[in-house]
Amino acid sequence: MKYGGVGGGDIKLTAALGFCFGLNALAAILFFALLLACIYVVATRQRSIPLAVFLCIGFFICAGVLFIYGLTC
Repeated sequence: MKYGGVGGGDIKLTAALGFCFGLNALAAILFFALLLACIYVVATRQRSIPLAVFLCIGFFICAGVLFIYGLTC
């Protein structure tokens, strides 16, 4: 959530995650990533943050939930 727009790397990472894991998993990954990013922005009051870090964290949360419950998307 860079001030002025999303960077090119964020778009490429999101496209790669969507291609590899499908739209259902991508929706969950984006939900977790943006939720954590919003919490981080409120807590630190920064105007510019790297979204790719939160996309990776969102992926690991989604993968952990799927692994624990034995689900597939």
